[in-house]
Amino acid sequence: MIDMGLSIEDIALMIGTVGFAAGLVGAILGGWWVKYLGRYRALIVFCVIQAITCGAWIILPLGFDAMWLLYTLSIVEHFSGGLATAALFTVMMDHCRPLCAGSDYTIQSCIVVMMNMVAAGMSGIVAVNIGYTNHFALAGIAGLISIPFIYRYRKQFIS
Repeated sequence: MIDMGLSIEDIALMIGTVGFAAGLVGAILGGWWVKYLGRYRALIVFCVIQAITCGAWIILPLGFDAMWLLYTLSIVEHFSGGLATAALFTVMMDHCRPLCAGSDYTIQSCIVVMMNMVAAGMSGIVAVNIGYTNHFALAGIAGLISIPFIYRYRKQFIS
């Protein structure tokens, strides 16, 4: 966004305000949809949606960089992140031992947050080295590659 000439204020509004609100709505609706889809089905569906929305940023380096498009991508990505987070954190709760559920959940959520921080930090390095187009394609593909692992993991816990 900085490379596109956006100011810090523009980025803060887009991500910090509009994106945050979209993520909050996604988490609320995601929690509701988890109830109807089931935990693992929701996790898989929301992962697909999130992978597609992460990969959708590929259109920016291809020359489609209107402000409305930036806002749309930010809203959709944050919304899908809220969906996926609701499903993931629900599944995480299922894997907490009753006698130490608070500790188990805290450890799991800290791992998620730390991995997000590592991925965010590395994303800049990756984008610089392989270019934005390849970076966004890789992000979408990485999300899709995770789906068979979720499915396999799910089968271990559901009979």
